[in-house]
Amino acid sequence: MIKINKYYLNLIFFSFIFLSLNLIFIFLYPSASGDAYTIKLVAKNILDNFCISLSIPESGECKAHWGSNQGPGYPLIIAYSFYFFGENFLPIRIFQLVFHMFSIFLLILQIKKFYKIKPQNIILIILFISPITMGWHRSILTESINFSLVLILTSILIPLFNGKNINSILLGLIITFGFYIRYDFVFFIAPIALLLFLKLTFKNFILTSIKISLISTILVAPYLYRNYKVGLDIIPPTQIGLHLEEGPSSPIGYIDWVTTWSSTNYMYANALYPLDYGNYNEIKISKKAYFNEKQEKEILKFLNSLKKHNGKPIPEEIDQKFKDLAKYNRENYSFYVYILLPAKRIIALWLNPVTSLGFPGSFNNTNITYDYLINLDFLDKINFLKDNFFVLVTKIINFLYRMFLLFGLGYIIYYSFYQNMNKLKPIIYFASSHILLKSVFLSFTFYTATRHIIPSAILIEILIILFLLENKTK
Repeated sequence: MIKINKYYLNLIFFSFIFLSLNLIFIFLYPSASGDAYTIKLVAKNILDNFCISLSIPESGECKAHWGSNQGPGYPLIIAYSFYFFGENFLPIRIFQLVFHMFSIFLLILQIKKFYKIKPQNIILIILFISPITMGWHRSILTESINFSLVLILTSILIPLFNGKNINSILLGLIITFGFYIRYDFVFFIAPIALLLFLKLTFKNFILTSIKISLISTILVAPYLYRNYKVGLDIIPPTQIGLHLEEGPSSPIGYIDWVTTWSSTNYMYANALYPLDYGNYNEIKISKKAYFNEKQEKEILKFLNSLKKHNGKPIPEEIDQKFKDLAKYNRENYSFYVYILLPAKRIIALWLNPVTSLGFPGSFNNTNITYDYLINLDFLDKINFLKDNFFVLVTKIINFLYRMFLLFGLGYIIYYSFYQNMNKLKPIIYFASSHILLKSVFLSFTFYTATRHIIPSAILIEILIILFLLENKTK
């Protein structure tokens, strides 16, 4: 009788669970949000008109754009899929799943090669069944490709963690590809530079940095030059009004005003998403946006004026009034705007208790609020639990898992100060610097959806994995 090593049985088992759960999500809960529509427009223009544009593909207008609400990399992947498999999102979802699985196995192979041990079951659980990454493949969003690239990036860096040379070409390619998928991949550049500085001699640090910079610059320069030639800003601004008849519009004043009070993704979604189609009558402003009664009256007056301009960009004179309000808030409530508000956003990013991340997570009643739940009588609360049991369970699991990750990060940092963990410290600095940079940057914007910190959360998972490996090899 053929005996199969227990480790390989476990690997097969977790792979089966990973594939089964994600295929269920793909086929039973496929998702294509408003972002998917924008991404599809760019993909269709790439395929049909050989241009990066949000114009209606059939028009052939090709008004230049940066590439959906991120870089053109993801729409390009979809364009290739449309070319070979037709206008169908299923092949993309399957590709995202396979690419994620490839990135996991690559990391496992690197762990086996450089740590000389087979990953324990707890490590396999983190890699295959993480609530942070589970379910994203069902969605037409950049998240799945992005976090798979983070796993591949870590695989490339593992030799460096262990005092070996790294492949500068591969590292430069991954950084570039990551940038084209999501611009915020640039937040890995400084942590990687710090890691190289800590682990290499000064001469090798300079040479490696030059190699990586040259590769990335050569590959990104044509895109940046193209943006310049067609009259676009080199760095894309916040894009609002993506689907207005006159094309995208960025109301600087209105956006600036929203950044002075919005502390959760639900606040900014209600304030900004209606602007994509110029549906100003659907704008919902949180009560927390009003710093005093006079301001509330002024804002309601401005919003009523906006309703007369449905389907069109926000008029400059109204936008300027919101700009003045933003300036007023910063000058008169500076402690709140610059200290308390960013702190609240960091908490919202990491500890939002109601996000489901990649899981199907909408309540049957989409108008659920905290007050609504509190005011339900006992029987209605029971019925609510029955009707939304799966959604509630996924939200609870997600929240508790993020708590576990933050506790794990804190414990590893604390432990490293009192134990001989010189080998792990550069990795701690690498992960912590990325988490800090990304969290602080997002805290000064209104981008507070928890999905934006998935790469940082994955770095914590990898740090926990490497911590477990270091302790096992001692």
